[in-house]
Amino acid sequence: MGNLKYWIWLSRIQNISARVKLELIETFQSPDKIWELNKKELSKLNLNQNKLNEILLPKYRENLSKYIEYLKIHNIDLLTIFDDYYPKNLRKIYDAPVVLYIKGNKKILNNP
Repeated sequence: MGNLKYWIWLSRIQNISARVKLELIETFQSPDKIWELNKKELSKLNLNQNKLNEILLPKYRENLSKYIEYLKIHNIDLLTIFDDYYPKNLRKIYDAPVVLYIKGNKKILNNP
């Protein structure tokens, strides 16, 4: 499943803003490193208890292989905010989504 699993997991976490997710990625360099953190390690961050609990909820870690299979079957691409094809103007907004799910030609996302 590779790195895709961790991006899907991160994108599924509710009640955490995209800005907070991006800050977590910038702090830990990748979603897989965030995945590995325990509550004690996460509590060192400037997050309230509700956000900490939300990140650690097991329901977001379940069935990730099914999500990956669904993406493959339906030809859906996952773009992260760090991908070259991620829309440059969208990346500039304050709370830009860290993950986009797209169908079709991702090469046109930055066209006028």
